[in-house]
Amino acid sequence: MDNYLIEIISRKDYISLSIAAAAVGLAAKYSYNIYSNSRQNYINKDGFKNIPSPPGSYPYIGHMLTLNICPGEQVKRWHEELGPIISLKMGAQPWVCISDQNIAHEIFVRNGVKSVNRPNHDFGYQVYSRVYRGLIFGSTDKAWKNARAAAQIILSPKYVDKFQSALVSTVDTVFKLMREEAEINGSVNPAKYFYMTTYSSILTAVFGKTVQSLDDPNLKDITFFVDHSNKYVTPIGALGSYLPHFEWIYRFTQHKAQMNAIVEVRDKLFTKLLHEAVSGDIDCLAKKLFMLKEEYNLDEMDLIILTGDLIGAGGETSGTSLTWLLAILSNYPEMQKKISDEIDSVIEKEGRIPTFSDRADMPFTTAVLRENIRFRSCTNFGLPHYLEDDVEVFGYLIPKGTTLMTSMHAIHMNPDIYDEPEKFKPERFLNFTKTWSAAANGGIKERDMFAFGWGRRVCPGIYFAEMEIFNMCVRIFSQCTVEPPYGLNGELKSVDMETIYSGGIIAAPLEYKIRFVTRANSLANTLKKSN
Repeated sequence: MDNYLIEIISRKDYISLSIAAAAVGLAAKYSYNIYSNSRQNYINKDGFKNIPSPPGSYPYIGHMLTLNICPGEQVKRWHEELGPIISLKMGAQPWVCISDQNIAHEIFVRNGVKSVNRPNHDFGYQVYSRVYRGLIFGSTDKAWKNARAAAQIILSPKYVDKFQSALVSTVDTVFKLMREEAEINGSVNPAKYFYMTTYSSILTAVFGKTVQSLDDPNLKDITFFVDHSNKYVTPIGALGSYLPHFEWIYRFTQHKAQMNAIVEVRDKLFTKLLHEAVSGDIDCLAKKLFMLKEEYNLDEMDLIILTGDLIGAGGETSGTSLTWLLAILSNYPEMQKKISDEIDSVIEKEGRIPTFSDRADMPFTTAVLRENIRFRSCTNFGLPHYLEDDVEVFGYLIPKGTTLMTSMHAIHMNPDIYDEPEKFKPERFLNFTKTWSAAANGGIKERDMFAFGWGRRVCPGIYFAEMEIFNMCVRIFSQCTVEPPYGLNGELKSVDMETIYSGGIIAAPLEYKIRFVTRANSLANTLKKSN
């Protein structure tokens, strides 16, 4: 991609655009009040419970300016004040946010036919999905069902397990690079390496491509595409979907051209990767997907968007979860010791470092990884759903045309679901032995956390995500402990695990650094020396 295009996209015109539209929007006060009052009366129709709305709604733009830097935390506070279901006004879009698992299950699973679609979104529907294609933004027609069926086949344990050794090799390569930088500089920011791990793992499995450095051109293009796509799927990034009266501003800001330029990076890259994978000798999921093309009536653009969905959605969320994991565990050396002890126990028994097939012998480690997903959700809300028809649920009426959001941080911090939710307590999950995928696709009583969505839109790559996160955790703690860096005065500077940074749809920790300290008497290090 040429430097000029990168420069115009990076100017963040969407921020100034939102401010300008918000200011102009005040002039639309009276017409919007008529609309919002009729909508509010419908939501609070006689005979049904009131769906409360928090204060701070401005004319026309609604709550768009009151969500603050971290929307997930703000919505969590509103849920604590107002209850498990609240209504927000996001410009022209009415939102309903849910922080109760039973209400969410009733809406997204039992009423899945009505709630499976996505709301209108300039970037998602028209540009990213090339008009309703793919898994993420695709309209739930036959083509979407076919694409999802194909994705579920290639991401099933049967196929993903074939790439276990290749995924472990990817983790080892990245961990080596991360440790080398930490040794040179005294500490390292692990986030960039964790994203390298997750994107590289998916590239290896899907296309048979290996990544050896942060400067790999495929990795750089994927990172660019995902980072900028995440900005445009927010309300600010696709303002015309929320403030349609000001869509004309796009003509003066190159906004649509920038959107298209970002997706063209994906199309060019994944066309190349797909052709190389199909014509090459390396076994990979893209070959299997290509073989399914005729059976599921998919053309080449469908495959490009589908593989882009898998890499974009899976890479960033898993990378963010790993980044949270070390931020948290650097504050809990005693938990690191328990993880290391479990790893050493498997090494003593099997004569090798544990793999994902050994997870049943590592209950504390798997509990830590579950608690990590719960304690710090890697997304504020996931992706929204759209209600195609009225739904009556637990005495509430939610009208057709509502955008539905799971308040991810709020539901994971709900004291009615989790005891002492503000504490990091892995022991709460010690009796949960199912894989994340089995739990997420089970009944509501089997759900232990809710990060992977609901019903027909539940993430198809959960098994893959758990495997790559497990592999990285095991490779780190089999060899090292993770400790905070030293400050200017020589004291340990603890890593902040409380502040949440919201970048697009992702909720990540603030940038931090850690040190890797080689474990004394590590059985994994002994194995490496003997080999």
